[in-house]
Amino acid sequence: MKRRILSALLAVALIMSAVGTVTVQAANPTNYQQGDSRWGSVVYGSWTVAESGCGILSTVNAVNYLTGNFIHPTELAKWAHDNDYYNGSYGQGTVRWTMYANITEEFGAKYGFKISDLQSGTIYSQSLVNHLIAGGAVIVHVPNHFMAINAYDSSTKTFLVYDSSANPEKRNTSVSGSWLTADQIHTNANTRVDWFCLVTRA
Repeated sequence: MKRRILSALLAVALIMSAVGTVTVQAANPTNYQQGDSRWGSVVYGSWTVAESGCGILSTVNAVNYLTGNFIHPTELAKWAHDNDYYNGSYGQGTVRWTMYANITEEFGAKYGFKISDLQSGTIYSQSLVNHLIAGGAVIVHVPNHFMAINAYDSSTKTFLVYDSSANPEKRNTSVSGSWLTADQIHTNANTRVDWFCLVTRA
């Protein structure tokens, strides 16, 4: 019986490949890191992506997880810097209220996403949890840092955190992504969410 089921599945796969390309999202999309040698040393203003690119890479990670599309960090960083949303006149890092308010218009159609509902809140905010349950992703701000939260497991009540500067000691995060409870996120002073925006596949 198992052999027959496997044969049937193989036949379906062969038929589908003959009809056209089938896109399947990878089970574990890459958690891109700020310090990656492909972009980490690139300077915008007075800082490198490795030093200040958490807002940039969190966006890359959320969009890639949802859509499979990869925004090159330097493409996003250059646009943000040119518009004074990143490493500009105000200082180091990403200006969350302006960059995330304008990013959909610039990149949404090209990469298949929308960012909306910028708001102050915590990991316990119902709108954040509901959005993850519905299949969206969330970019969160924590003290001096941004991270992407890409999924929620209702059975274990855990959040899939993609930290672009993964740090097991400081933030309990790893480069492969980390499943953390709301309490683990909130009680760690380095991961306590105070703001977020919603990322949706478009």
